[in-house]
Amino acid sequence: MNLESLFQFLLPKNTIQENKYFTALVSARPNDPSQPQRQQLYLRALATLPKVSVHLGHFLVHEVTMPLVVAPGQPQQYATGQFTKPAGW
Repeated sequence: MNLESLFQFLLPKNTIQENKYFTALVSARPNDPSQPQRQQLYLRALATLPKVSVHLGHFLVHEVTMPLVVAPGQPQQYATGQFTKPAGW
């Protein structure tokens, strides 16, 4: 996605001086081992746009337990998994 073109399309009456793209480097996961390669490809593409600057931070990962939806009258069940969010949120 070309951020410059997107914002020019969304805000045609505005003059956009700079686009700041905030992200963090992702890690490979068992269900998506090529995620880091795709992200690097996208970040390299963004680096070719003169009005876009990329700012890297980091993600926080922690384990969470959440209730599952169960049929009425059935005992509550839970699932545990990893929750990822950008630092500072």
